[in-house]
Amino acid sequence: MKFLTKIKFPKVFLLLLAVTAFVGVAVDYETSGVLAQEAQPSLVRIEKESEWKKSLGEMVPYEEFAPYGSEDNDLIGAEYKYYSGFGGQFEVGVWESLPGTTIVKDLNYEELIYILEGSMTAIDHEGNIQNYGPGEGLVMPKDWAGTHTVNEDGIRAIFAAYKLDPKADANSEMVRLDRETLAGERFGEFQPFDPDVSYIMARDHEFYKSKDGKYSVGVWEVQPGQVHFVDFNYAELHYLLQGEIVMTSSDGSSQTYTAGEGVVIPKGWNGTAMVSESGARMIWNWYLHE
Repeated sequence: MKFLTKIKFPKVFLLLLAVTAFVGVAVDYETSGVLAQEAQPSLVRIEKESEWKKSLGEMVPYEEFAPYGSEDNDLIGAEYKYYSGFGGQFEVGVWESLPGTTIVKDLNYEELIYILEGSMTAIDHEGNIQNYGPGEGLVMPKDWAGTHTVNEDGIRAIFAAYKLDPKADANSEMVRLDRETLAGERFGEFQPFDPDVSYIMARDHEFYKSKDGKYSVGVWEVQPGQVHFVDFNYAELHYLLQGEIVMTSSDGSSQTYTAGEGVVIPKGWNGTAMVSESGARMIWNWYLHE
């Protein structure tokens, strides 16, 4: 796992999370004032699930459930994008869908999907079947082909998508974020994490990295401590599974994040991350824009 920039070096980090949404519904970035852009490097909070409708309703109307409009699916869903940066190349949000099926083909993005409620079934072009439920996730690589079925209980998920050049090389296999690894059961020993700039012991597991090295997904577990960031060089989603983290920006403002919440750290952010005495475990998903 990459983490942070050493104070005098240009590379950043990875500290502490998936359906553009899933099937690529468009959003008007120019007119939506709630979307954070890379030119405004402030933290973007992803609320606890219980606060979504209230929070989103205060900012803009939550998109009504509607067909996606493709002849290759009968899904009816809604989404909200918390973050869109780099001309739409990296997007993070929440997606919900009623039962239905979509045929996936000509996929030009890679996407993390972490399921909060409901379930789905993926069948690739060779007939291999994978079922996913709450507390599990998947990474869908560019050019993956097959069908996705949202089962009768519907689905609600966090998504983080990276749009690639259509000609870019891609991995071929969908990757599962299994419950055991997300729970920290398959990690190694805790080790000092970038001791030049932090006082943290950590361990992690990388589930996926794109072939171009610009997009990575993993899970990270950290003991109490703090890390300083200078000119954060990635855009990165952290979705907390356990524990608490306090993020303090260089202007002195602080935000506290607990399990069930997420934060997008935009490129160029400066500040400090403090991990509480209980430690923390989280899904990460970073995007490196060069």
